[in-house]
Amino acid sequence: MYYVMRCGLVHGFSLVVSSRELKNGARSRSITINSRMDAKADGMRHLDNFSRPPEVIDAAYFVDEDLLDDLITAIKNLFRDNSSSVKKNISKLLRDEPFIWPY
Repeated sequence: MYYVMRCGLVHGFSLVVSSRELKNGARSRSITINSRMDAKADGMRHLDNFSRPPEVIDAAYFVDEDLLDDLITAIKNLFRDNSSSVKKNISKLLRDEPFIWPY
């Protein structure tokens, strides 16, 4: 999920599937990205199932702030691993392909 979101964020929210992905079973609008303010207004929570036929059918409702919190938690948990090779590999990945970090 990190690569999907990172690439989408870096490339101007380009989370639209290409014809190649469609041929491999992907579909448009399987994820909706929303702010916490919108989620509250919609009565939705992060990762809720979301549909708004006919445009959006069976999508995941992502709340961007919660997604970022999840990514931060996942990265912190990965670095708690005592294996130095795991830390080294993850550190290299994050240096080579950094993502947007809140300040």
